[in-house]
Amino acid sequence: MKRAWWLPLSLLATPVHAPAADLYRLTSDNTRITFSVRILGLTLLSAHFDDLSGDLVPERRTPPSRVDVTIKTASLTCESARWNAQLLSPVWFDAQHYPQISYHSEQVSFDGEGGGSVSGQLTLHGHTHPFDLAVKRWLCTNQSGAADTCSFDAEGRIHRSDYGLPHGILEGGDEVIIDIRGEAVRPAT
Repeated sequence: MKRAWWLPLSLLATPVHAPAADLYRLTSDNTRITFSVRILGLTLLSAHFDDLSGDLVPERRTPPSRVDVTIKTASLTCESARWNAQLLSPVWFDAQHYPQISYHSEQVSFDGEGGGSVSGQLTLHGHTHPFDLAVKRWLCTNQSGAADTCSFDAEGRIHRSDYGLPHGILEGGDEVIIDIRGEAVRPAT
């Protein structure tokens, strides 16, 4: 009988766990990451990656709380075969020594009008730097009581010099525009 008094107190001290966050998958089938280099407003070069994976984790009734993406560097595809080989070479992306590009968000915020921003760290070519994305469109669709898909468009800009990549005038300058369009899908349970 001496132990009976602590049972109600132990129940009060038991942590209450919030419902688990939803998880959505990003894959090459539903997401496309493209980058382009422009000179005087004209696109000099455009390419995309064919092999990527990632997670988008939104908290319930709030915008995403986490975005993690991994890209296989060697999956780069450029319309020009010459540029494709050059970009994968040791001088540029060096796909053999740096087989992955990764991004991990640190802060996600939305403006309530279908746009927002994502801030995080981009690791590319052995260098990690802050990378911000402007979310131009964000929409989750509900078909079975919970959002089955979340579609999005986002854009960010990096400087190649930050990542140890060629960036002179002959290479199109320093700025690269990164465009991400896709649809994160809830995995089947």
